[in-house]
Amino acid sequence: MGILFSYILIGLIVLFQIYSYFSGNSRRFPKLHTGGLILGYAFIIPYILRMSPDWSSYSMQLFITLLIVILNWFSFHEDKSRFSEEELCLFGNCRNNARITGHLAHISDALSLCLLIIPFIGDMHLKVFVTTGLIAYTLVGIKVIEDYTKDGSVSDLRGLPEEEKCKRSRIMGDSWRGALNDIITVFGILLAWQTFFSCNSGACNSGSFPFNQLPKMWSGLHIKTGSNVLFYLTVVKVLVLDIGLTVVPTYTNYINTHSQHGSLPSEEYGLPRCFDN
Repeated sequence: MGILFSYILIGLIVLFQIYSYFSGNSRRFPKLHTGGLILGYAFIIPYILRMSPDWSSYSMQLFITLLIVILNWFSFHEDKSRFSEEELCLFGNCRNNARITGHLAHISDALSLCLLIIPFIGDMHLKVFVTTGLIAYTLVGIKVIEDYTKDGSVSDLRGLPEEEKCKRSRIMGDSWRGALNDIITVFGILLAWQTFFSCNSGACNSGSFPFNQLPKMWSGLHIKTGSNVLFYLTVVKVLVLDIGLTVVPTYTNYINTHSQHGSLPSEEYGLPRCFDN
């Protein structure tokens, strides 16, 4: 009965998503579509993990993290708001907003990779090598984002004729861009659940499942460690990788994803209509 219930839940949320795309509701009611998507997958993913325990393994966490990092670069490139000078976005000017949020997302991704990889490397030389590589990746990424969004960059359309502006609109249409961010959002929710999900001590057979999983987010703080450094690393992991990756990215994905579904037409961004196609 439990497995049948899990399959029914999964089927319902997938059908909701498909119907929302084909009916046009994802564009007409992007907040409802994105909110329903987040709540639905947040509820059914623990049932998926219960049926497939290997999905909560360390290797799968690392794979999903890398996938999110890669897809976030596509999301940044496809973001229509980075071409806009309007004061409509979270940090005011939308191009500047894309710069700030791009840097924050990139640094957050890099930090997640550091916390997920470095503590588990035993060899000191390899640890130094990987740490150096991740620092280099972070710095290169910061420069790429800066070059894409600074004054005079490819995203700066000020003073250009409409024809030239349209030549730079080589981004996905609203529906495809929204779908891309839906995928990133779902992977983010999956990763959040992966970081603390556990079926130990019969937790997955409890009548309070999946809500009994939530206290596991901060259970790592009660584990005794042999050194202060390891304890503080555990605190950072719990706060950033477990709780942080549950609350912050989910909210930011909600804000970003519903806007990518076309809740604001190009005209409101001060952009030509060609950016809607």
